Amino acid sequence: MPVPRPVLVVTSDREVADDARALGANVVPSRAFLLAAGAEAQRW
Repeated sequence: MPVPRPVLVVTSDREVADDARALGANVVPSRAFLLAAGAEAQRW
């Protein structure tokens, strides 16, 4: 069933990302999200 609004999943877990994408979610790697959100570049 389609979701009536966009869904964003932020994860570094490949299995979670694959499953979420298969269900129609937009997936962003955790590191990319943190950098875009203004987190300082450091090792997570």
